Amino acid sequence: AAVTYATWPYLWPNPIRRFVDSLFFAAQFPPHHTFFEGRWMSSRIAPWYYFPKLAAIELTEPAVVLLLLGAAAALWRLRRNRTHWFLYSLLALWVGVPFAGLVFFDMTAYGNIRHLLFTLPALLILAGVGLEAILQRLRRRWAEWLLLAVVALPGIWALIWLHPYEYIYKNSLVGGVSSAYTMYELDRQCISLREAIEYVNRIAP
Repeated sequence: AAVTYATWPYLWPNPIRRFVDSLFFAAQFPPHHTFFEGRWMSSRIAPWYYFPKLAAIELTEPAVVLLLLGAAAALWRLRRNRTHWFLYSLLALWVGVPFAGLVFFDMTAYGNIRHLLFTLPALLILAGVGLEAILQRLRRRWAEWLLLAVVALPGIWALIWLHPYEYIYKNSLVGGVSSAYTMYELDRQCISLREAIEYVNRIAP
């Protein structure tokens, strides 16, 4: 709460009122058109799998695999021992409430998953549960380091390859950025326009 208040100047005049107003505005964001699966559609009629699919292709492949494994491991642990039921329930609500809002209550999402970035920590915690489940079964230190390298390298490579447009990343489940170009929003902030105009200015004569 302290960090949110300190880094969000909009809250400073009236933190509680403005925070609540922001929550309601986010939940009732005006409908607009979004580019998804190769066509423009109203955010009001986006399919139920809009967020799950975009999350699956905007996270790295290891993160997606670990997330699914972590969800399964969490359910397995809850069946055997309810010690961590509060944590897992919190994670389920963290992701489940906004997802239910999208599917059942016409909440709109914009900028791919930008509107729901706050759910990513919960998803990555579940991925961490999956990673922990694998690490607990490895008996060699080198195998642990190899696993961590396999998990981290796709993201590191994407940061290097796409710089300075890292946020347009799409994984190999949709064929990478090149294949996603005609199917999904990429440079929604249009930050590539500067480079494009500089290029045009060089070749204009």
